[in-house]
Amino acid sequence: MPDWLAEYAALCAADRERGLPPEDLEHLAVASFLVGRDADVVPLRERALRLYVGRGEIERAVRCGFWCGYHLQNRGEVAQAQGWEQRLARMMTGRTTDTFEGMLLQVRAARLMMAGSGAAALPLFERSAEIADKGDDADLFTLAGLGRSRCLQMTGREADSTAALDEVMVHVVAGRAAPQVIGLAYCVMIDRSLGRFDLPRAREWTGALGRWVDEQRGMVPYRGSCLVHRAEILQLEGAWTDAARQAELACEQLARSGEAVIGAAQYRVGELARLRGQWEVAEAAYTRAASCGYEVQPGLARL
Repeated sequence: MPDWLAEYAALCAADRERGLPPEDLEHLAVASFLVGRDADVVPLRERALRLYVGRGEIERAVRCGFWCGYHLQNRGEVAQAQGWEQRLARMMTGRTTDTFEGMLLQVRAARLMMAGSGAAALPLFERSAEIADKGDDADLFTLAGLGRSRCLQMTGREADSTAALDEVMVHVVAGRAAPQVIGLAYCVMIDRSLGRFDLPRAREWTGALGRWVDEQRGMVPYRGSCLVHRAEILQLEGAWTDAARQAELACEQLARSGEAVIGAAQYRVGELARLRGQWEVAEAAYTRAASCGYEVQPGLARL
């Protein structure tokens, strides 16, 4: 069972004493993310990148840059993520390996998808997935599959979207991908299941996410997300009191970790208060959710 807090503390101590090699800086970046030290992730990856460049290991340096852009994109810092896309393209100039092509294709595809151009992004994700599969790169294959599934959904191909997501989850359940990728994949699968009102599938994957989180000692991300999903499932099953308790716990957890999904937790608190006739509590929760940038309709209109 991984102990991320212990790993984080040990690597930080070693870095203070003698400085870490790039491989260990990458491990520290992952540990930092998993214990809730988001602000440390990109600087650590960038330090590793510079050390790899100094050793002439450009492919490993590019992968560090890829993860910097991935992390920033997930945090909603799109401008900085696009800056990393340009930096990666410059680092790859004159180099034409499949790995380089797969990473750059995926970065460009993610930008197009986030801008609403699912049809344009889809072939880029598909080519990136082919490259990753050929090179047995579970991280890139999983991320490409998630993007491909989303683009298929955006273009109205729901059955193909579900099939793509099911294929991704084979790698996730096997634990072949990095922790930050596994957590994202679970959340995407659960959100998609809830969006289709497929409660059995949502319940199954929420349970799987909970078990995986419980095995990651010291992990902060995804704990709050898991509680939000549990609250929504309980609400749909009519267990409003239990659902409200889960939503409030999620708010407490997410307030400590600073995860962006706190808006979803506040919205869920508002929904459950509205259903139980607690009008003022509901309005306050919707207001907090809106202040986090979360869409509070249709709940607020219903209130």
